[in-house]
Amino acid sequence: MFIKGSESDYITAEYRDAITRYFPSAKAHIIEGTGHWLHAEKPAAFNAIVERTLNKSS
Repeated sequence: MFIKGSESDYITAEYRDAITRYFPSAKAHIIEGTGHWLHAEKPAAFNAIVERTLNKSS
């Protein structure tokens, strides 16, 4: 699982290609209106994504 803030430039298009290659089953999520500290900026949205992912795994 990869979670990115829509305003963050931390994961660029070049990284996305590598992520897909090395982690073909990974899911990517974007939280709108957040930067690199998305977990602090929108904790409810971040937690919902993490909880859904963990619940699918169990």
